[in-house]
Formats: sequence, structure tokens, C-alpha cells
Amino acid sequence: MAGEIDRSPYGNGLGARLADLVLHGMATDLTRLRPKALASTLGVPARVATEACLAGVKVGLLGMKWDLLCPNCRGTKVSVATLSELPHGAHCPSCNIDYDRDFERNVELTFAPAATVRPLPGGRFCLSGPMETQHVAVQVLLAAGERRDVAIDLPPGSYRLRTLHPNGFVDIDYQSGAFPGLRITGSGVEILDAADREDAPGRVTFVNDAGFELGALIEDRTWARETLTAPEVISLQAFRDLFAEATLRPGDDAGVSQVVLLFTDLRGSTALYERVGDATAYNLVREHFTLLAAIVRDHDGAVVKTIGDAVMASFTDPARAVRAALAMQAAISASAHAGGGLVLKVGVHAGPSVVVTLNDRLDYFGSTVNMAARLQGQSAGDDIVLSHAVANDPAVREIVADVPQRHETVMLKGFAAPVGFVRLLTSEGSNHPV
Repeated sequence: MAGEIDRSPYGNGLGARLADLVLHGMATDLTRLRPKALASTLGVPARVATEACLAGVKVGLLGMKWDLLCPNCRGTKVSVATLSELPHGAHCPSCNIDYDRDFERNVELTFAPAATVRPLPGGRFCLSGPMETQHVAVQVLLAAGERRDVAIDLPPGSYRLRTLHPNGFVDIDYQSGAFPGLRITGSGVEILDAADREDAPGRVTFVNDAGFELGALIEDRTWARETLTAPEVISLQAFRDLFAEATLRPGDDAGVSQVVLLFTDLRGSTALYERVGDATAYNLVREHFTLLAAIVRDHDGAVVKTIGDAVMASFTDPARAVRAALAMQAAISASAHAGGGLVLKVGVHAGPSVVVTLNDRLDYFGSTVNMAARLQGQSAGDDIVLSHAVANDPAVREIVADVPQRHETVMLKGFAAPVGFVRLLTSEGSNHPV
């Protein structure tokens, strides 16, 4: 199986290491293999580890699971083998809450050894396993009316303050100084006023005014850095290539707050066929598809579909999408100089969308898709058109700082108001970061 993984285009030479982990790793570590955490252990990028795990599923070494996590305790309350089996919500008996499915926040793809390779003992921890509760920074049991100062030095970051009762939570972004305290009342939780809390770094104040004993927690919300969410998975080329049949059940859809969509097309493709002949032009177009797909994969994206000579690709990060666009123009320009004669048009936009099943494949639907396609239509070729949603991203601004650019505003079909965008004039320079 290790050899089969390595022979896969997505094995990345990790077959032997994955097989060794499956055969000799601790059972508690293998129950929920998280690719991003595995990447840290193996010393490889997250995409590389995820691709290898997906290849492992394909050859039968691993199984994959879509976990529906409780938004409070982060425990897995539903685990299914396919996207089409994923329910719209679940109940957490530990937290006594019903919760909805949220692709971005509580749907995680994990892996485990295939039962035919290494059966793991069944059973679950009574609340959450120790590997699932690393996000709990502080947990205290408070008597009714109790006030307690807890000594703990928390680093800057995003935190959630809540109780073990289903009565709400407060999310904060902590930078430095005294950490905000927590007051629990009969109706919910709130931040303590500065005058009511220990105003010193390294200490946190808890006050229980709820009238009964309860547990209070501070959770580190950076747990998400090691969570491989559903939107990330469906924007991976390996997943779309190896599991093309993976779709939502008929009539189901899932909203995402942001997807980055990149559209390309070839300028003057009809004239190209007339100029070089059908066979030569066809081969050039096919080679251009292969080239663009490789660039999309290298930048952690996925080709959603091709339409004629056009490509639609998705990313989760605007900076990666823009780097991919720059790499595409550089690569196509090089092929043109070698006699290919191809001129690429590119448009990039980011925004909310709906994941749906179209033509038996996962696709995106909504105004973000329409805008991205319209912006690609504004490209003249040898340039990249970025929506303001993409161009204003801080990382993108840094990437394109030295690229000649022009700000424009146009009316686009299907949109009532004028649309502004940034045109990157990639043909006017060649030393752009990719």
C-alpha cells in the first residue's frame, strides 16, 4: 500500500511514513488523524500531508470521516463516511444543545486506519478525548455566589468565555495587559467591568452570580488552525480528482462566508484555430489546461470545472489565488514566447457563495460566481483583473505592490451599481512574486 500511495500523483513520497504510523502509532492518536497536525509532525506543508492521506484512502490504507463537531466542547457528535450522509445538525448531550451544520466552523475531515488494516477499539471518552480538549485553557467549578481569581498567563489570541450550561458565550480578541474577567448570571455570560476584576496581567477573575454551582471555561479559539474544514477540502485538487463522486445529497446545499474564485479564458481562441490549424490549436489548449491545473494545485486551490477554453478555480485564501494568477500569466507568457501564441485573460473575486451539486460535481452558486466571471470578461489579456474584495486584502496588497496597476470602474451585466476593480498590467513587468 505504501508503494501504491507513492505511485499516486498525490502521494508526495509519504507512503512509507503513513504506513508506519498506521501500523505502529498509538490507537488514541489514530482515531482522529488530523492532516494539519500530521503535517507538523512530518515536517511538511498541510496540503502535502492532506494529499497523502487522501491517496491513502484511495488505496485502502485509511478511511476518511466527515465529523460534525459541537461548537462548544468540540466533540464529534456525528461522524459519516461521505458528504452526502452529513446531516443538517446534531445534538450534544454533554453540552445539552442542538446545533446546526456550519461548513466553515464545525464540519471537519479526519482520517483513521482502515478497519481491514488495523481495527481500532471502539468506545468514546465520556465528554471529549484529551486530544479534543486542548483548546480549553482554563476550567473552574464555581459555587453559587463565588468569586475567584485564577493565576494563568494567556498569550495574545482569540478566546471564548463560556460555561458548561447552555446559556451563551462571549468571544474576545485578547492582545495584552489584564485579561477580561467573566461574570455568569442567570441569563447568560458577560465581561466583567474593569473595576470588578483583577487588573493585573497573569490573572483572570470569575464571578458566579447565577445562583447555582456551575463550571466556567476559557477556550483558545486558535484550534481552528489545525482543523481541515469542508471548504478547504473541496478547494483541494486532490480531493476533486480522487473523489470526483463526492457530492452533497440531492437538494442539499451549504453556505460559505468566503470563497475566492479565479476565472480564466483564452483571448482570440477562434483565430488561434484558424491560424495554426485545429490539431495544433487543440493540443495547445489541452497543454494550457494541464499547465493551469498544476499551478492551481501548487497554490492550494482546485479546478472546479472547465467551460470551453475557460477555467474556474477555487481557493480559500486571496493571496494564494493572486499568486496563482501571476504564475499563470508568467507561464503562459513563456509558452507564447516559445511559439504557442496563447494570451490569457484572468479575473479574481472573493465573497460568500453556496456549495451545491451541479452535473454530479461539487460547484459554487451565487452572485460571487457571477461577479468573478464578469471580471474575467473585463480582462484584455496579459493582465489580471482583481475585485476590490481581493485587491484590498493586506497580503494581496503586499504581493502586487510592485506590479503596474490601474484602477477602473465599469457597469457589469447583472449588477445595478458600477463595479470598481484593479487591473494588474502583468505584461509591463516580469519580476513579480509567484
